[in-house]
Amino acid sequence: MSGKLPLNIIFSTNVVVLCNIKKISQTELHELTGISRSSLSTIMKGNSTMIQFDTIEKIAEALRVNPNELFIDRGFEGENNER
Repeated sequence: MSGKLPLNIIFSTNVVVLCNIKKISQTELHELTGISRSSLSTIMKGNSTMIQFDTIEKIAEALRVNPNELFIDRGFEGENNER
């Protein structure tokens, strides 16, 4: 294995880390995006294997980041299990 993380793990980790930094709870993210709590839970646990572009855009807008920033591996491995 090359040590490269799957995109769903990179995405979920970045969402969790940004939520922690910006002090946004999963409930608040749900309220900001309109994305169901169960979908957000799946995404934030890294269990989502398919995600729609509009979902990515809603999350990025709520976190006030460019959508591509959610796919950058910043080495936060393991952070997505904190929520």
